[in-house]
Amino acid sequence: MQPEVKKAKKKKRLVKIFKRS
Repeated sequence: MQPEVKKAKKKKRLVKIFKRS
């Protein structure tokens, strides 16, 4: 997997958590 994709996925996960709280 490319590091860029990994970063994007991590960011998406963080955004999801942020929106929840």
